[in-house]
Amino acid sequence: MRPIGISPAQGKRIVKAVRGIERSYNPDQRQRTPVALWNPGVVRAVVTTAIPTGTFSTPSTSGAAQIYHKDASGVWAASGDPVVVNNQYVLTASVAVSKSCHLSWCDGDWWLIAMDCP
Repeated sequence: MRPIGISPAQGKRIVKAVRGIERSYNPDQRQRTPVALWNPGVVRAVVTTAIPTGTFSTPSTSGAAQIYHKDASGVWAASGDPVVVNNQYVLTASVAVSKSCHLSWCDGDWWLIAMDCP
């Protein structure tokens, strides 16, 4: 195998890139600049797999819904694949397929926050 040669200009470029990455790494998570966390807020969705009733201590995790967003022309369009929906509300029945709902992103999961009556 032949050795790989790096020119002085390439070496300087690599050093600059590595130093930039190392400066941005902070193992104790204290940030020098504010970080913008991803949070889509509340989204509109339609149930694709019935969302069962749940409780705070044992939320249901087997429902699913299709999220919608406005496209460039202002029309509500499906966004990606259906997502798993967690539910901590005690309901009289599951939220049925094709019912509309609102979901919220909370600690890495989608949670049911409002829905058409079951």
